[in-house]
Amino acid sequence: MNDPHKKKSILFVTYGAGHVNMIIPVWRSLQKRNQYKLNLIGLTNAGKVLQKSGIPYYGFKDFMKDADVEALEWGKKLATDVDENIVPYEETVAYLGLSYFDMVERLGADKAAAQYSRLGRQAFLPLSVMNRIFEDLKPDLVITTSSPRAERAAIMTAGKLNIPSLCLVDLFGLLEITWVGQPGYSNRVCVMSDYVKNILIDAGRSPEEVIVTGNPVFDRLASPELARQAEVLRKERGWNNKTVILWASQAEPSIHPVTGKQGDPDLPRKIEKELFHLIDQNKDWRLVVRLHPSDNARISNKMDRVEISPLSEDLATLLKAVDIVVTIASTVGLEGALLGKSILTMDMSLFTPDAPFAKMGLSKGIPNLKDLGEGIKDVIDGRWRSTAPLPPVGQATDKVIQVIDHLCQE
Repeated sequence: MNDPHKKKSILFVTYGAGHVNMIIPVWRSLQKRNQYKLNLIGLTNAGKVLQKSGIPYYGFKDFMKDADVEALEWGKKLATDVDENIVPYEETVAYLGLSYFDMVERLGADKAAAQYSRLGRQAFLPLSVMNRIFEDLKPDLVITTSSPRAERAAIMTAGKLNIPSLCLVDLFGLLEITWVGQPGYSNRVCVMSDYVKNILIDAGRSPEEVIVTGNPVFDRLASPELARQAEVLRKERGWNNKTVILWASQAEPSIHPVTGKQGDPDLPRKIEKELFHLIDQNKDWRLVVRLHPSDNARISNKMDRVEISPLSEDLATLLKAVDIVVTIASTVGLEGALLGKSILTMDMSLFTPDAPFAKMGLSKGIPNLKDLGEGIKDVIDGRWRSTAPLPPVGQATDKVIQVIDHLCQE
C-alpha cells in the first residue's frame, strides 16, 4: 500500500546549454517548497553548470556496475579528445560506454557500429541505462527537456512503466517534432507560445496535452531592477537620443549538424561588414557587437560608434538598454522580443528554418544583406512592429510547477 505521507519522487534528466538552464529555475522553486524528493541526471556539459549552481546531480558514472566491463572498454575506446574542463573523463567514459553498449545489445554489434559511424552520439538511445536508473531512484514523475538520446530514453522508459512524464520544449520544437509531436510522448508538454502549441497539435498531439507556460529561463527578464540598470547603462554610454543596434552573432557551420544542409561560415562576418557600413552612413546610430560564446572571431572596435560587448557584461541589461536587435537565429533575439525590442533576423542561414522568428511575427526577416539598412529604417520609422503574441515574462516557472503538481496528483 502506498504511504500517503511519503514524498513523491521527481526525476529530472537534462543535457547542457539551454536545456539545463530551463530546468534550474524549476528545480530551485521546488526545492524551496520541499514538497517532493528531487533527483537530477545532469549529462555531458550540464554537469559544470549544475556544479556552479550548487545543485546536486548524478551522471552515468554513478550508475556503473562491476559487471560493466565491456561497456567500460567501449567507453575508453570512444573517449578521445576529452576536454576535462567541460566533462570529467570518468563521466565521458561512462556516458559513451553505457550508451554504446546499450546500442550493441539492442541492434547487434554490426548495426551499432554502422549507426555510430554515421551518426556519432546522435545514434544513442540508452534505454537500458534509463531502466537501471529508474530501478535505483524509483521516480513517481519524470521531467526532461526536448533533447533526443538520454532525455528521450527517459520519457520512453517512463511510458513503458506507466510513470507520468513532462517534456519542456525550450524554443520552437521544430527539430524535435518527430518525437515530441508523437501522441503519447510524455503526458504533458510545456511550450513557450501558442505558435509552438499549434505546431505540436498539427503533428498529432491533443490540445489538452500541450500547455503554454513560457520558458522558465526567461523569468529573470521580469526583474524590476532591469529597467533602472538599462537606463543607467544608456546614460553612461552616451546612448540617449541615439538608435542603438545590438548585433548578436552566432557561428554558421558549413554543414547543419542535423539536416546536413550547407551553410556559409562567412555569413556572420558579412553581416558585420554591412552593419559597419550602415553605422558609418548613419551618424545617429550606434552598434554593439555581442559575439556568441562559440564564435571565435576577432572583431576590431576601432570604428567610431561601434562597441564590443564582452561575455562578462550582463546580457539582460544590455538587451533592455538597446533599441534594435539584429541576429541570425540566436535565442538572444527571442529574449529581446520578450523585452519588447524590435528584432531583425538575417533569414539567409541554414538555421533559419529551425528558428522561424519572422514566420511567427517576432522579427522582420531580412532575406538579403542589401535589405538590412531599409529594414532598420522600417523599424525606426514605425513601419514594422512585431505581431507575435508571447506570454508575459516572469510567470513560466510557476506555470510549469502547476503542471507538475497536477501530474503528481493524478
